Amino acid sequence: MPASKKLVFSALLLIAGVIGYLIEIKTGREDLLGHLGALVVLLMVGLWALSPVDREELTPAKARRE
Repeated sequence: MPASKKLVFSALLLIAGVIGYLIEIKTGREDLLGHLGALVVLLMVGLWALSPVDREELTPAKARRE
């Protein structure tokens, strides 16, 4: 998976986590906030661990030509 797609997906997961946090606060279920945070962290770790990034994407363009 390209690094840019991973970053976009990570940002979307964080946004979903913030929305979930706001919903939990609004409904008065603060006891579930730890579970929500753990879920978001585990999803992000799983995303980064299970889909490797091509090394060519992380190296500068000049280094690739050589």
